[in-house]
Amino acid sequence: MQMKKMIAIAGLTMAMPLAAFADDDAIKALNLQGAKADQVKTIMDNYKDQKEDIKDRAHEEIKALKDRKKEQLDAVLTDAEMDQLEKWKEAKHDRYKDKHKECKKLMDKYDD
Repeated sequence: MQMKKMIAIAGLTMAMPLAAFADDDAIKALNLQGAKADQVKTIMDNYKDQKEDIKDRAHEEIKALKDRKKEQLDAVLTDAEMDQLEKWKEAKHDRYKDKHKECKKLMDKYDD
């Protein structure tokens, strides 16, 4: 178990510099000025707008998909089975949250 934790920490540590770079202001990082800076700003702004639009559409599609899944399951499963399925999903979600908390504690421990 300890080895799994160490591998997770190593993976997260390697990914952190990439995440930090993604948040940098490209214009400042490249020391751009004038028309080129304006072009880069426009490209970055367009990217952000398009990304948000795609995310919004994806959320809508996923919600519709989940609704269809629920309707189909309602048609096949009894009320008791649906309740059991919901309890199983909640338990699974709780286990995930517990693992996330454990990972965060480890990261905080090694941040010092």
